Amino acid sequence: KDQKCLRDLRVINPKTQKTTIQKTKGGLLKDAYRWILDHADFCRFREDPESRLLWIKGDPGKGKTMLLCGIIDELQKESSQTISYFFCQATQDHQLRNATAVLRSLIWLLCSSQPHLTSHVRKRYDEEGKDLFVDVSAFSALEEILQEILEDPSLEDAVFIIDAMDECSEETRTELIDLVVRFSESCHAKWIVSSRNWPAIEEQFEVADKVKVSLELNKDAVSKAVDIFIDSKVDHLARVKRYDAKTKETVYDTLRQKANDTFLWVALVCTELARPNIRSWNTMDTLYSIPEGLEKLYERMFEYTLNCVDAAYCRQILATTCITFRPIAFDELRVLVKALEDFNTEQLEQMIGECGSFLTLEEGIVYFVHQSAQDFLLKQADDTFPTSIKGQNCLIFRRSLEVLTELKRNPYRLQSPGVLINEISRPDPDPLAHFQYSCVHWVDHLEQADDERNTSDVEKIVQFVEARLLYWLEALSLLGKMSEGAHAVQKLKSMMQNVNHEALQSLIEDVRRFVLAYRHVLEIAPLQVYLSALVFCPTGSLVKKLFQREEVNWIDNISNIPEHWDACIQTLEGRLALAVAFSPDDRRLALCFVDNSIRIWDTVSSNYVQVIEPLASPRDVPQSVAYSPGEQCLAIGLGDGTIEIWDLDSARRIQQIQAHQDTPVQDLAFSPDGMLLASCARGGVKLMHLAITDSIPTMRARDDDEDNPWSISFVAGDLLATGLEGGAVQVWDIQSGTCVKMIQSPNKGVLSVALSSDGQLLASSVHDSTVKIWDLTLDSDADLDNDYRFGLTNLIIFSPDGRWIASYQYSGPVEIWDSLKGTCITTLDVSRINEGSPVFSADGQWFLSMSSQHTKLWKTADWTCVKTWGPTRFCVFSPDSRFLGLVLFGLCIVWDVTVESTIQKLDDSSLAPRWFSGPIVLSKDSRWLAVGTLDKTRVWSTESGTLIYEFDDGRRCGRNNLIEVNSKWLVCTTEQSSIKVRDMRTGTLIAVVYGTVTIGAMWFDPANDSRLHTCMGTIDIDTQTIRRVGYGISEDGEWILKGSMKFLWIPSEYRSAETAIRGATLVIQCDSGRIV
Repeated sequence: KDQKCLRDLRVINPKTQKTTIQKTKGGLLKDAYRWILDHADFCRFREDPESRLLWIKGDPGKGKTMLLCGIIDELQKESSQTISYFFCQATQDHQLRNATAVLRSLIWLLCSSQPHLTSHVRKRYDEEGKDLFVDVSAFSALEEILQEILEDPSLEDAVFIIDAMDECSEETRTELIDLVVRFSESCHAKWIVSSRNWPAIEEQFEVADKVKVSLELNKDAVSKAVDIFIDSKVDHLARVKRYDAKTKETVYDTLRQKANDTFLWVALVCTELARPNIRSWNTMDTLYSIPEGLEKLYERMFEYTLNCVDAAYCRQILATTCITFRPIAFDELRVLVKALEDFNTEQLEQMIGECGSFLTLEEGIVYFVHQSAQDFLLKQADDTFPTSIKGQNCLIFRRSLEVLTELKRNPYRLQSPGVLINEISRPDPDPLAHFQYSCVHWVDHLEQADDERNTSDVEKIVQFVEARLLYWLEALSLLGKMSEGAHAVQKLKSMMQNVNHEALQSLIEDVRRFVLAYRHVLEIAPLQVYLSALVFCPTGSLVKKLFQREEVNWIDNISNIPEHWDACIQTLEGRLALAVAFSPDDRRLALCFVDNSIRIWDTVSSNYVQVIEPLASPRDVPQSVAYSPGEQCLAIGLGDGTIEIWDLDSARRIQQIQAHQDTPVQDLAFSPDGMLLASCARGGVKLMHLAITDSIPTMRARDDDEDNPWSISFVAGDLLATGLEGGAVQVWDIQSGTCVKMIQSPNKGVLSVALSSDGQLLASSVHDSTVKIWDLTLDSDADLDNDYRFGLTNLIIFSPDGRWIASYQYSGPVEIWDSLKGTCITTLDVSRINEGSPVFSADGQWFLSMSSQHTKLWKTADWTCVKTWGPTRFCVFSPDSRFLGLVLFGLCIVWDVTVESTIQKLDDSSLAPRWFSGPIVLSKDSRWLAVGTLDKTRVWSTESGTLIYEFDDGRRCGRNNLIEVNSKWLVCTTEQSSIKVRDMRTGTLIAVVYGTVTIGAMWFDPANDSRLHTCMGTIDIDTQTIRRVGYGISEDGEWILKGSMKFLWIPSEYRSAETAIRGATLVIQCDSGRIV
């Protein structure tokens, strides 16, 4: 498990990274970095235990990276030290150079060298899995893990080295530097970092207690190091080009004169001199023509590229690689530059070599030799490339869309419709390899094209969406880029809003709804785009109509799917949210989760963008949350009555207020100017001046249990509304702290209140699903509008043969309807129906009703009552309809309905009201009677009346639990929606089937007494294990199964605790009342 954890943690192997860098830069020369080892500041950093941060800074090309490579090698010679390092490279993929990737790599290398430290990672990994390292809270989680590792007493003299902090992705660089500064001050480990001379980085490091080494201030040492580097490069050139002694010396002297202490300049010039067309006799002419300084050198390199034989190809390659959002592979380059589509790998390598030394190759990926080289080309782009930057973006967009029309369904030939992304291995060769870049970034280039795009481009988008949308979404899922795809659709919608193309806007909006609705399943199960997404999306969806041809033919019919998209745009799955709050501009949504974390969701990109770390104590679970009007701060109300104010820019807690004593903060509200914060909890409402952390005395109206406020709302001016548990609504004057209005509603439990901007109207919502609108200008408490209420629906059951329908309410009576004629044929005099009644026998000839006064058995042939007992706790017919089991108070009767007599009486104290909780069941042959009591499940022989088994499963068996029994098996359901199977011959527990669906019915197959049918599906039982057969519901309730194979994902709005399965027919009663 440690190895799997480390595999999931790994982003890149820094050791391999270091070897590659050294090889690319011509090898590491000890003499070139030796000077830093004797430098006074470096020695002070190494020797002083209180000196824990060394910052090496310098301009581009000054050798910072190779200097750190040398330091790593020297430090690794000391066995007492543990070294972990990472190299940020701007020419790499963004995912390989953000702050999270840096921490993952540092921890990975640390744990790889000292495996016992992996236990600190495993604590969180075992609970959260791979998502711990990749979700939006990954950086915060890794920070905590690293902190714990550094506190491990076994870790001594650890040194962390991060090269090129300036090349860390801009949006995460600040938090990475902040972490380095904080850890260098709070932990014993030492840190060595390097960066360019950027003011923003200087400002962050300025506050740190650090040792700073500036390469510009160490000109002599750097100059000597460059000379050593030149000597090495010239020795190599002399051997390869066969220089004579004079040429070698002249080359050496000229390079020294022109280098300006810049390693990169020397490396690029030597690459030029190593070209096959440069001979020993024209070496000096070439060298003299090369200008000093990187900028001038880049100009010459670019001029060479423009004048070479393959200039047209080179210009297209450089123009493309300059503006791509990440380094691209050969396969992707062939796609983006159409002229190269027929080039083989060898030809492409030669063409890259012709690009003036701007580019380099590493394992089939094209990189810039240095960030400064890319910066130079971007400045020249509009004047020298085939088209402008915007035009080049437009070309890449068009080419990408052209290639994406080749996408096909199921390119990996997956066999199972529910196969999960983590179960899929990419084939070799990968049929999506050349599509990868275009799949993710075609919309990004369309956006960058700006005014270069035209009407023809709009039509191409329409054609692509109408023909290839689902294939594109499947490809994104297979590539693990569904998040980027969802963001791309949002971007596309924004761009198309100003386009005069109504059909396109309608189509893109429908695509947006489709992607947001099914994003979760598309991230985990690629083929569900053709199943769950198409099956459950509204019948009027444009996407559904366009891709009807893609729907599977083995789902014959699915009923009750709505025609149009509803108001729910997206469902965030996976965590239970306790409180939510929108930011004032509606672009952010703060969610408080049961795991104590607060996550910020971007409503535009549909991604989590920030996480406020979980709080320490279980009592600190967040109960309420509110944004300040300016969105700079977030107020969080906790379970212990504390309120925390967090600054969202820095993700730091800036204020903590003990507003209420040991009681959850139910609701929070900022005043419109952000100066006041109101909170409500059991006992009253508090109003706090945040600037002076002062609090107005608690506002209370009454001293009874119904005075507890549940919700609050500010309005412009000096009014504050509070909704109370008892149903009343109070309106307070903030200045005086007095209640100026009390509205008494007959409805209890005000969930929320809101005031109109003029303070004249107040809306309150309560537990009984009503919303009331109040006019505060009136003296009376009359509401303006009628209540909006959900009505109580009558409950109905069918007889097994479908002939009769019994309709009833709990207050009685029972109406019997003829389903064929549609008429009520009789009304049974039954009042106060007990839960679980009435009941039909399996053959439909008998009907039993239970009430609080009596239990009656009715013959359905003429609907006459043939037997009456007193009130019963539970009853059941045998499968053959011959026997009836009834639990009275302390007594169980087995009644033979054919002869109308009692054949067995079981008198047991466990059947007394105090202990009996149901259920009761007769076996198919009526030999066994199983009863669930409060503490145990008991089985009696109906023939002898003796107790055969009693099982204590450690859980209460309630009246909603089920029991099935035959001569082989005893099956019981639990309150936790699981099924326990026991061997009736030995009493041994065979297996437990877990689930989330309420087991509303289960029965043994009439032809196979080891096959159990349930509303979760069908199960085959043997003495060793159980096996699912046919269709069923997964344990988590999220999937329809075929056997044990995931088959069809169920959207959250269609999941329910109430399901029924017969053969290939599945019925779901949704929480909304809809039956599918």
